[in-house]
Amino acid sequence: MAATEAGYIDSLQERLTRQLNIADLQIQIGQKPEAVKTLKLSATTLRVEEKENKTLDDFRRIAGWTSVAQLSHKAGDDAFAGTAYVEALEVLRSVKPEAKRAEYVLSLSEVAFELKGKKEAGQLLVDGGTWAAKISDRELRRFALTTFASQLAGYDDLDEALAVMKNELDPAWRADTLAAIARNNIVTESRAPAVASWFRGAKSAGNLRFNKNVQYDENYRQPGLQQGMAPNSTEPAP
Repeated sequence: MAATEAGYIDSLQERLTRQLNIADLQIQIGQKPEAVKTLKLSATTLRVEEKENKTLDDFRRIAGWTSVAQLSHKAGDDAFAGTAYVEALEVLRSVKPEAKRAEYVLSLSEVAFELKGKKEAGQLLVDGGTWAAKISDRELRRFALTTFASQLAGYDDLDEALAVMKNELDPAWRADTLAAIARNNIVTESRAPAVASWFRGAKSAGNLRFNKNVQYDENYRQPGLQQGMAPNSTEPAP
């Protein structure tokens, strides 16, 4: 019933937020088939937004599709999760200028790893290195390349890590940075979460934030709704 009512909300951003949270609640109480139905409504909301309203910026569109992918995976529908991930990737590849795409790569690659494994995640990181090479600020460009190469090293994909680093022309910097990555890396059989922890969300190049998080918990999960309250209600309590 909550999912049905959310469909009547005029603001597509508010509608999408409610739909995602309702799907999350449905997953938590074991109603996964119902959650998938709600998530398909969320996908419809995003498609209406992209074709008609066009009020969401690139970040919100990528985050929306990423959230649908993550929750669909939790609901057990990996086919639909994969479809949503592809939608997120298509939005990412449409971002202009290309250098801006690099900001979303780390977060989305983590979702790619969850859904499709190291190969898919690694390919996105390699693409991210190509986009990061177009960043004009040297400090920020090097910061981006280091984050992507470090994550690839965490996946034990050293050849691709080197390929990403070669987007920077200075061999001395590459040598020093690769040595630092080797010193700090802790590689496990599956992945090394600690590898990314030292750079995720860090600041670089004049306090400009990089590595934007497009995942569900960061952007759409509403704690109030999860606790059974109406988080954004303006009506007085009865």
